[in-house]
Amino acid sequence: MSGLGLTGANYGAGTGGTGGLITSSTPGTGPAIPGAGGFGVASSRTEATEAKLISQYGALKEIERKALAQKLKSAGYKVPVTGRYNATVREAFLDASRNFSDEMRTLLNNDPQRLNTGKFDLSSYLEDLAFTRAGVGTGDEIPKPYIQERQSTKASIRKGAIAAAETLLGRGLSEEQLNEIYKKAIKREEAMPVVTKYARAKGGGIKATTTGGADTEEFLYQEIAKTDEAKQNKIFGLYDAFKTAIGVK
Repeated sequence: MSGLGLTGANYGAGTGGTGGLITSSTPGTGPAIPGAGGFGVASSRTEATEAKLISQYGALKEIERKALAQKLKSAGYKVPVTGRYNATVREAFLDASRNFSDEMRTLLNNDPQRLNTGKFDLSSYLEDLAFTRAGVGTGDEIPKPYIQERQSTKASIRKGAIAAAETLLGRGLSEEQLNEIYKKAIKREEAMPVVTKYARAKGGGIKATTTGGADTEEFLYQEIAKTDEAKQNKIFGLYDAFKTAIGVK
């Protein structure tokens, strides 16, 4: 999947593959073979199992995971824009991969020569979804940038804040504390929107580029970590570790 640090096993023109998810398709260069709608060149594709994709998601660098989350968010998936390993992002990634694979198999079975018009992968698929979501017409006009200010729901922010507090403080948060951190997180997201810009692509068509976004999950951890209580817990934790190391109970 170009640009996202994700790959699959390659299968050349006319090969059956593994029965896994199709992760990309590129125009074929081999001899002409029978195909729907006439004779043409079969495209090449890569495939991967869901287990392989989960493993690859976990192996991504933080900046790559955040870029993937941004693309999923712009495409309409309700995910946090974060570089941390996140189960919501992982499941959205798998769901998008399944949908992309289904689309590729539909074209492979019914309109295989469409796959020879260019390269298809998850990245381009998500860009097309974001393009459609922006409300672009059917013509060739370049749409205005799509700006998404709020990237998290109140429920997801509360859940993330509680998880951070339980990790760093060993307890939950009061309603007052949750409301205060929610307001801070939303204000920060509005100041750091996800922006999808569109431009004319080489060879025709329109490409989408997504930038920005607030790593709200990381922000929640930082907000809790800088409290006096969290700092005190860290000091005591280090002190306890030191006493254990020198054999003092």
